[in-house]
Amino acid sequence: MTRLKLETRNAWECLRVAPAGARHLRRSGVADQERAGFTGDFYFMRMFLRRERRAPGAGCGCAHRAFTLLELLMVVGIIGILAALSVGGLASAKRKSRVTICQNNLKQISLALKLFVSDTDERFPLAIWRPGTPGDPKISFDDELYPYLGVPLTEAEREADRIPIAKRLDTLKCPADTIPPFMPTTNTWRRTYSMSEARMAMGPDPLRNAQNGGIGVYYSVGWGPLPIPVQPTFLKENAVDHPTETLALVERPNHLNLAGNDHWSVTRRTGEQLAGFRSPADAQPYHDGRFVYAFCDGRVEPLPPSATWGRTGSSTNWAGAWTLRGDD
Repeated sequence: MTRLKLETRNAWECLRVAPAGARHLRRSGVADQERAGFTGDFYFMRMFLRRERRAPGAGCGCAHRAFTLLELLMVVGIIGILAALSVGGLASAKRKSRVTICQNNLKQISLALKLFVSDTDERFPLAIWRPGTPGDPKISFDDELYPYLGVPLTEAEREADRIPIAKRLDTLKCPADTIPPFMPTTNTWRRTYSMSEARMAMGPDPLRNAQNGGIGVYYSVGWGPLPIPVQPTFLKENAVDHPTETLALVERPNHLNLAGNDHWSVTRRTGEQLAGFRSPADAQPYHDGRFVYAFCDGRVEPLPPSATWGRTGSSTNWAGAWTLRGDD
């Protein structure tokens, strides 16, 4: 018993615990020291055993308990609200990214157009569809710009009915254009962007005739066998009075690699992202009610269709940015 008491006292001193009985040792005699020591040893053993019987976490006041049903439902509800908010934010970010990609595409095409004009004595691209000529050549504006977009075409590829699949450019396709890019019925690839048309070579048309200040900057030669009739077949850049206000490139899909009349070619009718579009009033833009337009000065901007009609124009009588004057 004496040895047990001695070992217990040594352990107590190592832990530096000073209960009331142990503090009394400094004031008592030898007999009192043994009684006080026994009291201290007993206190120490009792506290040690009590600590061993406590439940985990009981000493820190953090005992575990289960979730109630109400708490669980609240957590699930909060998670649902956060998920709904994040989905809406992701959808908005996706729409904005599509507009950005579309603008970047038109920026690249605008730059290619500027380089082409610079290399051709300030002339805009020429479009041809000559069904009476052997080989039935068809050339559209993007055929002329392909070399400036990093993909040169051979003469046969330029005049073919369709661009080779291996040379299809994603730059010519708006990501918001949901119509499938490949047309299995014609075995061709669609493009979204077009140029505004200046006139046809089949006869004067005040709505398209560049000399009359008509609509567009793109000159279409039209039908008939080669050689091309003697007449101004190119529209020069200096014919555009207000390049900052006149459209050059617009969103209007065309799956055929040809130019001709306003039902086939890249014309003043634009913005078509759904089949059957023929006027801004019928347009259903994917860019939050806007189309992306490229102007003759190289500026690219998303605008509602009504912003391009001009002061004297309307949904059925286009003017403003659709004319060479650009400011009516």
